[in-house]
Amino acid sequence: MSKERFVLQPSKEMRDGWVATDTENGIVLRFENHRFNDTVRCTPLLADGREPTAIELATAIRELADWLRESHYDKIF
Repeated sequence: MSKERFVLQPSKEMRDGWVATDTENGIVLRFENHRFNDTVRCTPLLADGREPTAIELATAIRELADWLRESHYDKIF
C-alpha cells in the first residue's frame, strides 16, 4: 500500500487554517483559508537532518503549491 505524496489537513493550531504536506520531500506549508499568498509559511522536515538546497526547497514548494492549486483551489484562493 503506497502512501499519498501530498496530504492536506485542517490546522490544529491555526483557526481557519490548513496544513499541506509533501511526504516525499518532507515539506510542510501552513496557510489561512482563502489567503494562501498572504499567509503561507514553509517548514522543511527532512528526515536525514540535512538542510535542503535553495533549488530543492523551491522545487518542492512549487510542486506542493501546484498540487494545491489543481486539487484544492477553493481553499487557497
